[in-house]
Amino acid sequence: MGLVTTFRHRHPNLERYTYARNNTAVALDDIYISARTAHKVGASGIWMHTIHSSDNAGTPYMAIDLFPGDHTPSRLTGVQPIRVVNTRNLAKVEINSFGAHTSKLLLEGQLPQLTPAPPTKAATTGSPQEIVDWLDEAVRNLYDILYTSAKLKWGETSQTRKALNRAVEIQRNNQCTAHLRQLF
Repeated sequence: MGLVTTFRHRHPNLERYTYARNNTAVALDDIYISARTAHKVGASGIWMHTIHSSDNAGTPYMAIDLFPGDHTPSRLTGVQPIRVVNTRNLAKVEINSFGAHTSKLLLEGQLPQLTPAPPTKAATTGSPQEIVDWLDEAVRNLYDILYTSAKLKWGETSQTRKALNRAVEIQRNNQCTAHLRQLF
C-alpha cells in the first residue's frame, strides 16, 4: 500500500506543472490520498480562479466520489492531535479580561509559577550557555502559563477531531465543478 498523487492518477500523460516561462516551470502542489481510495477520485484539476487570488499558480483540487454508506474519516489514525485554544471569534472585551484572569489564577496557584529571575550578577559571572538556558526556560515557562490560562478560560479543541464543515465542502466542490464546465 502506497501513496498516489491524485493529479498523476487522473492525468498520467500531462506535464506536472501549471505553466512554464523562460525555462522555469512552476510545479503543482501534491494532494495525496491512500491507494485504497484512489479509484474513488472523480475529478481533479487546477482551480484557475486562484491564479489571480493566490500566491500559487492555480490551486489543485480533487473530488472523491463516495457511495452511500461511505464516509471520510474525520480523524487521522496514528497522528497526535494538535491541541489549540481558539481565540479567533472572541470579542475585544473577552480578550481584555485575559490579563486579570491570568493574574487571579497565578495568585490562586492554579498556574505554574514564574521562573525566578537569575542572580543580579549572572550576566557578568555566568557563561553564555547558562544565560541562554535560563532564557529558554523562562520563555517556555511564560508560554506554559499563558497557554494554561487561556485553556482554562476558553477551553481547548483538537484540530484533527473537528468534523469537516460539509456546507463549505459542497460549496467549494460546486464552484470548482462550475468553473471546470466553463473551461470545457
